[in-house]
Parts: sequence; C-alpha cells; structure tokens
Amino acid sequence: MKSKLLKRKLKPLKPASQSSTSFTLSHYLSQAISALSNLEAQLAIQILKKALETFPQTPSLLELLGIAEMDSIQPEYTEQEIQQCQERAKLCFLQAIEFEDSVEGVDAEERRGKGYDRYLYLGQLSEGKDAIGFFEKGVEVLKAEIDLIEQNNPNSSDETAVLKRKISTALCSMCEIYMTDCCDEPEAESSCDQYLKHAFQIDSSNPEVHQTYASFKLSQSDPDEARKSLLYSKGLWYVKNEGEENPNLVDPPEYQSRMSMGKMLIEVGEYEHALDVLETCIYEDDQDSEGWYVSGWGSYQMGTAHEDKKPGAWKQALECFETVVQDGQMVAHSQQLVQEITGFLADADAMQE
Repeated sequence: MKSKLLKRKLKPLKPASQSSTSFTLSHYLSQAISALSNLEAQLAIQILKKALETFPQTPSLLELLGIAEMDSIQPEYTEQEIQQCQERAKLCFLQAIEFEDSVEGVDAEERRGKGYDRYLYLGQLSEGKDAIGFFEKGVEVLKAEIDLIEQNNPNSSDETAVLKRKISTALCSMCEIYMTDCCDEPEAESSCDQYLKHAFQIDSSNPEVHQTYASFKLSQSDPDEARKSLLYSKGLWYVKNEGEENPNLVDPPEYQSRMSMGKMLIEVGEYEHALDVLETCIYEDDQDSEGWYVSGWGSYQMGTAHEDKKPGAWKQALECFETVVQDGQMVAHSQQLVQEITGFLADADAMQE
C-alpha cells in the first residue's frame, strides 16, 4: 500500500565499516533502505527486527519498520492481512514518537523538523479526529523543517517545494476527513474552508488541492465551481497537444485520486475529460474492475446525454462492462447495462439495414 503523502525516494546511507562482527546502526539502516528501494519489504522487515535487538527503542529503526510494514502489503492480501500489516505499522510509528520524546540529551531545537513521516502515516492509518490530530502535527513538523532549510540555505526552493507539496496534500486529507468521517461536526464546513485556503497558499500548483476544492464545492451543491476546479486540476498534469495520439502525464496524482477525479467529472457532465482520466487508471492497472466499470459508466452516461454520440459511446461502454469480472454490485449492474446496450445496438443495426 503506497501512500500518496509519503511517496519518496529512499537514499541508502553510507555503509558502515564491517571490520568488526557487530554492525552499526547506520549499517542496519542502510541495508533496510536498500531493501525497500529494491521493493523487498520482507527483507527490510527482517533486517530492522534484527537491528532492534541490538538497538532497542530506536526511533529511526521503528519508523523505517513501520514504512516496511506498509510497503509489504500486496494486492492479493485479504482485508484481514492488510489490517494486520497496518496495525503493526501503526504501533511502530507510535513507538517511534514515544521513544523520540524520551531520548535524553536532545533539546527541542534539535528535534525541529524531524519525524514528519510518522505523523503523516498515522494520519492515514487513523480515523476521525485522531487522524486530523496526527496530520496537524505532521504539518507542524514539516513547517519546522522548511524553516530550518531556509535558515541554512535561502536558495533551497526545490527542496522546500517537495515539503510544501506534502503539507498541501496533508491539508487536503484533513479536509476529506471533515467531508466524510467528521461531516456532522459543527466545525466541518469552516474547517474545510480553512484547510483549503491554507493549501492554496502553500502550493497552488498541486492538482490534489484543486480536486479537493471541487469535492468541497460538490458537497455545497455548486457543480459549476466544481467543474472549473476539476478541469483546472486535470490540466496541471494531463497535457495532450493537438495532433498527438497520446497525452503527456506530468507528475500525475496517485491512482485512487485519479479514479475519484474521473467519478466527479462524470458527476458534473464532463464525460470526455472523465474518460481521459480513467484511461490512465486502466492503463496503470487493467486488472482493477472498478476502472473498467467507472469508464463504462462514463461512456454510458455520455451516450445517454448526447444522442448523436450514443452508438459509439455505448459500444465503448459495452466493452468496458463486459470486462468487469469482480463479484458484487458492479458485476450485477454491469450485466443489466450490457442487456440494455446490446438491445439498443441491435435495434440500431437493424435500422441501418
């Protein structure tokens, strides 16, 4: 399970000297980071557990072990297996925070800017007000990190831009929580408005910010404003010049974020834009039935709304619905639509003859 907040390239530390039989902390960290970089999460877990036998209660080891537990989640895992990995990861992050705070001889100034990943992960792994609390702490630590970088190197705009992107994405996650888990809280709407304003100030080039704003506007029954924000958000990463067959995707949002964008574009009647976005999801994972189903629904809706496009759009929808193989409501609804579309296309062919 990859986090959209925490996607980053892990750099191995300089290997420690192996002249002695005991390994240093930096050696264990280097080996674990190398394993994670090679997508060997289970190997990283083994290394880190061994390291914790020698260096117990070490925050850096615990945080990396939490990340390894998250990265170990596989697509074929059951819900129970995923939950077990997440629970182990959450415990690691909580212990990293606990032991970081208990380390003697480290003053508050030295701790500034350290450990924001563990808070952002905990926000992702928690619910409701607990999740918001972790995200808020993560944002606080990220801001401290930016302050430190700017004090030491005023020309470090590239480095701080990465951290600002994390802040704006975390603010969007907090807003989403207030639109779902905490939607009944009296401060829900005002908090969303506040978080979004802050996110725009921090990083207005983040597509996630504009997409979250669109979701917020849909919740306020303002589809026109939502449509504008969705199209602007798409334009930040989906570039297709006239005459080019394939689009140029510039740092596109994560898979689930694009899936959500496709659904919202369908909701506001921007079917062709929705299909553009959903096509990138299918290209990335053509085994995910949801991508085929939502794309088919977009084509079906486009044909329903535009009579002149109906034959072509419904043929495309038929192909998508016939690809849906997942059990549950999606396959039942797909079968129902396949029957309707097949009947329509048969009648259309008969009329042409």
